[in-house]
Amino acid sequence: MSYFGGINKRQIDEKNRLPIPKEWRDAIVDSNNNVVAVARTNKIEIYPCRLFDILIAKEVELGLSRGITDIKSKIGSVTEIKELDSKGRIQLSERLLSISGIEGNSSVVVVGAVDHIAVWNPEVFNEYDRSNNIDDIL
Repeated sequence: MSYFGGINKRQIDEKNRLPIPKEWRDAIVDSNNNVVAVARTNKIEIYPCRLFDILIAKEVELGLSRGITDIKSKIGSVTEIKELDSKGRIQLSERLLSISGIEGNSSVVVVGAVDHIAVWNPEVFNEYDRSNNIDDIL
């Protein structure tokens, strides 16, 4: 498994392209230079495709009682496969940005979240960071 750690400040440009930190690029992409981007409340999570496949299989298995079709539809509706361009950027859709509450052409905080990358609005991340002490989580 690749490890993603640290915090980086980045700028989403006018075309909604986000530069992925150079030290994470090789680990996040698959052989086709693709990643999976998932919009969540307050953030966008970026996963290597191989890991996302495993996570989805576990979600479906755990959610059998809720209905597999509903789970797959919901996950699919907030997920997009993205390709890194030659400069190591991914283009985030308006839909992903809207769901996550992140604006295009703005500054973001890019956080290494151990097995994936999380992209946050800076104000939301600062509040999250202040209210979640590492000693309380571990």
